[in-house]
Amino acid sequence: KGVPLSHGNILSNIGGCLEALDVKSSYVLYSFLPPFHSFGLTATTLLPLLTGMKNVFFPNPNASRKIAAGCRRWGVTLLAGTPSFIRNIYLAGTKEMFSTLEIVVSGAERAPETLFELVAQKSSAELCEGYGITECSPVVCVNFPKKMHSGVGQPLSGVKIAIASEDMQRECAEGDRGLILIQGPNVFAGYLTAASDPFVTFRGERWYNSGDLGFM
Repeated sequence: KGVPLSHGNILSNIGGCLEALDVKSSYVLYSFLPPFHSFGLTATTLLPLLTGMKNVFFPNPNASRKIAAGCRRWGVTLLAGTPSFIRNIYLAGTKEMFSTLEIVVSGAERAPETLFELVAQKSSAELCEGYGITECSPVVCVNFPKKMHSGVGQPLSGVKIAIASEDMQRECAEGDRGLILIQGPNVFAGYLTAASDPFVTFRGERWYNSGDLGFM
């Protein structure tokens, strides 16, 4: 399934991320995620290029020791990646190497509690976990810095989330698990091939059905 993302999709997602994370142009972002994935394309390639933020690129996300050393060398303040990559980078480095880090953004997988503990042990950075999906450019929600961590955070500005029963007949009560439905300017218009229609009608509106389960 090809997922075409428009300029508007990506720009709205970048704007939402900047607002949620209160990112500054003086930050230094370490980019090691491959740009052929939407997380790497939007968050660690286009975001810094469009905002004037300093950006350090490294071609191999598995070279944990070199990335950890680079955090110190380049004075990195912002790090974004999957929990697995972040964990390996922190295990490979010393506390001194991460002394300039302020925000670490985790996505694409669930962040285990041990990762929060590791980041706290080796740096003063705040680990902000989020949730995203390629069809949504990709960030849907994220925990905002300096606010209580709760699940995968709050939706970005302009993004709406509904939790529906699996038969789409009702909205789930708070705490009840159901299908995650998403609306917003970051949501794509449809797959490149007409293999399936990912959109559903719920409460009289058109929503993207993520296929993921979650609860409010």
